[in-house]
Amino acid sequence: MSELATELVDLRKDVCEILVEVGESLIRDPEHLRSLKLFAERLDDVARQTDDLDMMFLDSYLSLFVEDMFFNLLTDVSSLVNPEDRDKLIKDLGKNLKDLAQAIIDRSNKKIYETYKRIGKIWTLDMPNLGKKPENLLYPKYLQKPEETNLPLAAVRFNEYPATKHCENYLASGFRSEFHKDLDFITIDANLAKKDNIANYYVDKINEIQKGLSIDKLVFFDKAYGPIGAIALANSIISKTGIDAVYVRLRRRLNFDQIKGDLNSGDSVVIISDVLTTGDGILKAVDIIKKNHEDVKVPYAVVFYDRMQGGRERLKRRGIELRTIFTRERFGREGIVDVKDKYLFSWDSVPGCDNKKLIKFLRDDFDIDWAENSEIRKSKDCQTICIFKDENSAEIMMDEKNEKVTLKISDGRIYDLKVKTEKGKLNIYKDNDIGFSPLTDEIVPLTKEEEKELESVFGKETVKIMKEGVITL
Repeated sequence: MSELATELVDLRKDVCEILVEVGESLIRDPEHLRSLKLFAERLDDVARQTDDLDMMFLDSYLSLFVEDMFFNLLTDVSSLVNPEDRDKLIKDLGKNLKDLAQAIIDRSNKKIYETYKRIGKIWTLDMPNLGKKPENLLYPKYLQKPEETNLPLAAVRFNEYPATKHCENYLASGFRSEFHKDLDFITIDANLAKKDNIANYYVDKINEIQKGLSIDKLVFFDKAYGPIGAIALANSIISKTGIDAVYVRLRRRLNFDQIKGDLNSGDSVVIISDVLTTGDGILKAVDIIKKNHEDVKVPYAVVFYDRMQGGRERLKRRGIELRTIFTRERFGREGIVDVKDKYLFSWDSVPGCDNKKLIKFLRDDFDIDWAENSEIRKSKDCQTICIFKDENSAEIMMDEKNEKVTLKISDGRIYDLKVKTEKGKLNIYKDNDIGFSPLTDEIVPLTKEEEKELESVFGKETVKIMKEGVITL
């Protein structure tokens, strides 16, 4: 077998092993879709570097399927879909992805074809026929406008609309959340536009930036799925600032006409977006800009709302300073979102009956999938809980006064948790969604510590694909 043929076999094996892991993850936890989204995105990079037709077809098929699933079942419509029906569909998808991976490894064209047909049935028949969530589960979790608040009307309306978005949601990032912020519902409100035009908030931030920087262009981008977003405000913002803009087409896979409008060498641009979670959309727009115009500078991004879940830090690592109009923290201070401490587990019940609660916290808040089958022990003095599996570990340490708990993860992340004594038990809490950032998953980690961080979640082979594209042809 030639060296090239050997490399193609290795690529096929590596990709399919990861596909099996993704399938198992969906079967085990159909509510955690980040791994599927990342696999589909990273596979696109890998497929471009190979002549393996199976990999190319797998890339095209899964990219379109995942995009269609997120558009029709998740993001801004996820709160309306019957969760039991959706979980069953996602588990079925996971089983078929595992079968597909094995069929590709075995080079069984018949099995490959049959598995693609089963996934096609999920796509074309099962997905459109999912049931709607029962009406009794559609209830708002937001707080009404308090009698006294310093927040303007636009912010309060943004938090309220629509009530159904304040239930269980799946975000464009693939993470699950108890709320979904949708700018569309206030951009189409004529009465609100007369009283409190939200375009003016963007204009104010842009004018602040212009005091220290000459802005050549504003950048708006469309989305593959989710709300329409800030692009709906483009004309209003452009007319008020007098700054030309370009549109970046995230959905266009071809290398031409991904940018509508003119960018010149050395231009400084500011990206305009609606809601920031992980920053995936903004960073994709930056990648397209840099691919077409390497010397264009992107020093700032302006968003209407920061969920405070890791996006700011990711942008900063790419040299982009974030300017926010509103944040979840400010909404919490003003009393229009619930930021009460969230119960995690009872210290006395770990190890024990609260093991699942602890594992769920580590997985959902820190994307630590390895915790699922980890070993959990407590020190002899009962002041430290140890969670470990293979080379991965985490420690939760209680201080001597039983007033504070510190979580230390082997990748270097450290977080403080709260301790409350309730009915004689030490219960562990965290701030509700504020100050906690999900794991960043850059394609190319910047440090060895970050590389370990990725490996702890996706495994070494996945990081190999992310980092090297698996092979160099």
